[in-house]
Amino acid sequence: MKLVVVGASGSLGLQVVKRALDDGHHVTAFVRATSKLMLDNDRLELVVVDIFAEDTMIPHMKDKDAVISCLGVTKRTSGVVTFYSESAKAIIAAMRKATVHRFVTVTAWCTEYDRSNTGPWFLEWIINPLLILYMGRIKEDMVRLEKYLPESCSDINWTVVKPCYLLNKPYTGIEIVAFEGQFIPGASMSVTLADAARFMLSILTTNQWNKKIIAIGRH
Repeated sequence: MKLVVVGASGSLGLQVVKRALDDGHHVTAFVRATSKLMLDNDRLELVVVDIFAEDTMIPHMKDKDAVISCLGVTKRTSGVVTFYSESAKAIIAAMRKATVHRFVTVTAWCTEYDRSNTGPWFLEWIINPLLILYMGRIKEDMVRLEKYLPESCSDINWTVVKPCYLLNKPYTGIEIVAFEGQFIPGASMSVTLADAARFMLSILTTNQWNKKIIAIGRH
């Protein structure tokens, strides 16, 4: 396949690029600067774009099979966050003009609180309060992204992948468990970046998770 990876120089994006190349795909990597991604492969093209300006992305999306966005905010902020939702709107607009219809993006576990399904006590009393403390504004914008796709993107085959904690460890090949919801009851909250990347690539070849928001973990 011919893939576009947005946020290709980040921790998850780099793993998606590496795994895609290992699988024989052609990858167009969207980066802020070419120096951010030090990989050499004949099937890899590095492109500097403005992820909030669709016109900079359209030429590089033409004739592609799918777009995978690994964009994320890593620093705590007290201000309003619009990074996830606004970048997604620009990416989707560019995809429409380039006639690309498959989109995979990433948020996190428990972006919305569901009092009717709070999960185990550790998630309820430890993880959720920490997420609210350190990611409150970020989570609010993740929710905006998760609402934008089903409400405004019926023409796009999108999937939102929601990991909880991504480990910077080698690829394990362990089976990733996916569940349509805010978290996975009974599953481990941590997966490696490489395993998450492999899962995100694997769902491109199935319709099972089209237009769904899915939490991932492992047993």
